[in-house]
Amino acid sequence: MYGYAWALLSVLVFWSSTTEAQAKVRGQLEIQRSSDVCSALDEAECCVQMLAIAVFRATGDQVPKKAKGPVRLSCQDPNRTIPENACRLIAMGRGLNAQDAADACAPAGLVKRCTSDAPCRQCMEDLDRLAWKGAARACYALTYLPKVTPGTRVVTIGRRK
Repeated sequence: MYGYAWALLSVLVFWSSTTEAQAKVRGQLEIQRSSDVCSALDEAECCVQMLAIAVFRATGDQVPKKAKGPVRLSCQDPNRTIPENACRLIAMGRGLNAQDAADACAPAGLVKRCTSDAPCRQCMEDLDRLAWKGAARACYALTYLPKVTPGTRVVTIGRRK
């Protein structure tokens, strides 16, 4: 009896370590689609949840603390319309300065820029399914990644004489 239990335990341990190893080998982040994501949430909370998922898809991180307020406010409209100034407010909450936020959120071509970026496009599709209008305004601000120019930067510590 003891040997049978030991063998069963060994099989379970082997099986669980195999699935963990397979997950590590894949090295991919999987977010499972579920219709239950917003089942216990109201419309505004569901909007916030979808935007948080979009940030995670794009950056692998959560919504920055300073951007949470603008995100929540953007999702409060009873007509399900993201306000026009939401993009700039959220981008600045993510740490962009005013000029960079205005450039990134320029209304001309905002939807086109968002649809050309996979995480932003997915965010728009998720909010469109929930009947939100102006989704590109919030989605682009949350999934936008500033262009990093390669090169060397010299940092001087202390005073220069």
